Amino acid sequence: MITILYSAIIVTAIFLITFFKTKFSSSGEFFEDSMSLDNTLPLRGIFAVIIATHHFSSEFAEPYLLGIFTHIGYMFVALFFFLSGYGLAFGYNRSQNYLRPKSFLPKRFFNTVLPYWICLLFTAFFRAVLLSQTSISDFLLSFIFIRSIVKYSWYVYIILMMYAAFMVIFRIRNRKISMILMFVFTAAVMIVFIVKGNSIPARSTLSFYLGMLYCFYKEKIDSYIKKRFMLNALAVSIIFAAFCAARYYSVVRGSIIADILFAILSSSVFSVFVFVFAIKKVRIGNRLLCMLGNASYEIYLLHGLFCDVFRFLNTNMLLYFLAVIICSVLCAAALKALSSRINGMVFKKLPQGKKTV
Repeated sequence: MITILYSAIIVTAIFLITFFKTKFSSSGEFFEDSMSLDNTLPLRGIFAVIIATHHFSSEFAEPYLLGIFTHIGYMFVALFFFLSGYGLAFGYNRSQNYLRPKSFLPKRFFNTVLPYWICLLFTAFFRAVLLSQTSISDFLLSFIFIRSIVKYSWYVYIILMMYAAFMVIFRIRNRKISMILMFVFTAAVMIVFIVKGNSIPARSTLSFYLGMLYCFYKEKIDSYIKKRFMLNALAVSIIFAAFCAARYYSVVRGSIIADILFAILSSSVFSVFVFVFAIKKVRIGNRLLCMLGNASYEIYLLHGLFCDVFRFLNTNMLLYFLAVIICSVLCAAALKALSSRINGMVFKKLPQGKKTV
C-alpha cells in the first residue's frame, strides 16, 4: 500500500512540475513562436524527466501508478529527435554557410560527443568504484559506441549518423533531392536496425526527418493546422490513440512485425503530430524546467547509471526515485558546465543568431 502512495506522489510531483506556470492561448489564437528555444528548452527538461521515469519504472515488477510511464519512453526520445531535426533545418535555412565544417563540426558533433565522453569517464569511475562492473575493453570500446557502458546511449550514435548524413546530403543545393535522399538514408538506418533485431532505435529515428520536414514547410503546415484546428487536433489524437492501442494489442498477441510498425506510427509519426498541435495552444515552462532542459542531454546519459548505483534503495520507491533524479540532475548540471568550458577552450565562440531549437 505504501508503494502505491509513493508512486502517486511521484506522478503528482511530475505533473505539478510540468504544468506549473503553464499558459494557454486564447480561443482562435496560437503561439506563433512555438518552436523557439525559449519554448522548447523547458520541454526538453520535462522530456528528460519522463524518459528517466520511464526507465526507473522498469526497475519494479509492479510499478503501480508509474506504469503510465512504462511504455512511453521511446515517444519522448522521438520528440528529442524531432527537435534536433528541426534545429538542423532551421540553421540551414538561416545561413548558406551553416554546413561549413568550421562551424558545423563544433556546434553539432563536438557538442554531442564531448558530453558523452565526459559522462563515459564519470560512469566508468562510478561503476569501477561502486559496482565493480567495468572492464578495460568495454571502457575503451565505449568511446566508439561499441557495447557502451553508458546506458541508453544508442541515441548518441544515431543522432551523430543523422548529423553526418545531413552534412553530406544537403551540400546538394536542390532541396527536394536532398530531402528524398535524407528520407532514403533514414529508412535504411531503420531497416538495418530492425533486421539486426534491435528495433528500439527504429521506433524513434523517423521523427528526425519529420522535424526537418516541418521546418522546411512550416508555413504551409501551420496554415493547415490552424484551419479547423479542433477538428484536426481531434482526428490526430484519435489516430494516435488507435495506433497506441494497436501496438499494445500486437505486443499481447506476440506479433513482432505489427509491434514495430505500430510503435513507429505511434512514436515517430503521430506523437510528433500531437506535439505540434499541442504546442500551438499550450506553453509549458518555468525556471525548474528550463534548468532541466539546459542539461537534458546529460540527464539522459546519466540517469541509467544512478538507477544502478541506488538499486539497493528499491525497497523504498520514493527514496530510490529522489536519489536517482537528484543525483542525475546535479551531476548533469556539473558535467554540462564542464563540457561547455572545454568546448569554449577548444573552439572560438561562434556568432550567435536568432535563438531556435
